[in-house]
Formats: sequence, C-alpha cells, structure tokens
Amino acid sequence: MVAMILCAILMIAVEIVDQSMGGLLDYHLAIIPQSDIQQLIVGIIGAPFSHGDTNHLAGNLVAYFPLSFLLVLKGEDFLRLWLLLSLFAGIGTWWLGYPGSAHIGASGVIFGQWSYLLAGGIFHRDLNSILSAGLCGVWLGKMFVSLINVSPGISWEGHASGVVGGIVVAIFFKEFVCSEKSKVSYSR
Repeated sequence: MVAMILCAILMIAVEIVDQSMGGLLDYHLAIIPQSDIQQLIVGIIGAPFSHGDTNHLAGNLVAYFPLSFLLVLKGEDFLRLWLLLSLFAGIGTWWLGYPGSAHIGASGVIFGQWSYLLAGGIFHRDLNSILSAGLCGVWLGKMFVSLINVSPGISWEGHASGVVGGIVVAIFFKEFVCSEKSKVSYSR
C-alpha cells in the first residue's frame, strides 16, 4: 500500500514541479520513440510520473487508484509489477511510436495493471484473480474504448504496449510479482 501511495504522491509532486518550470520536465522525462538508449531509460523511469497538465494527471489517477488498490488487495508486489509494466509500456512505446514524438503519463502502466488483472482472472483461476478481473472488467470496462482511441495527443502506443505488457506479466512473470500471500492462492 505504501508503494502505491508513494507513486501517486510522486506523480503529483512531479506535476507541481513541472508546472512551476513551465512544462520543461515533460519533454525531458518523456519516452521519445527511436531515440538513444539513455533517453529510453530516462523515459521508462520518468514518463509514468510526468503528465501534460492537471487534467491529464487527474484522468490517470482516477483509474490508477482503483486498479492499484485491487492489486494491493490481491497481495501483489506493487513495486515489482510497476517496474515490469513501466518497462514493457516504455519499450513498446519507444518501438511503435512516431520518431521524435514525446510520450508521457502513467496510462501505459495503468493499462498494464488493467490487463494484468483481467488476464490473471483467465490464467490464474484462483478466486482472488477471478473476482479482481470481474470488478476490473465491469467497473473499468470503459478503458477498452480508450485503448482504441487514436486521437491526436493520446498515446495509443503506450496504451497498447501496457495492455500487452500486463498480459505477458500475468502469464510469464506471475511468480516474480506475487507476494507470499498471493502465491498461496495460486498454488491451490
């Protein structure tokens, strides 16, 4: 729970600092497709915490809190999952995005959380995963519509990469992100 709250606080703090600097952090913390590896690494770490404005941040936090809360309730290692999803969303965005464009925001990780929970219900088949997937599907089903939104200024590359990352992590990395509590429920 602490890691979840700290990530949210960091998102808010970065936005406050960014606004006080006139938006300079956005480009420096962004994932810039086909840029050098150093910028990719900075983007994988920084982009989820940087947002274009307070509306962008608020929109991400509205989905971030319920999804993150479900993950914490399931007993997942939140920080490990965040890092893996940031990696998948960042590399996918870097690879798929238009060269020179800048991608910021936590939505790649958020879409990864969403698909991780949905895929977990399908592949893990324990009660916690099925209930989380059901809540996630019903309550946040509108995320699917925004997944296919290709409007200017919306990073469909980040959304799609996050979804793929969440599914891959749910299938292949479940032991890495499961706490001892959730490992017991997977072994039934």
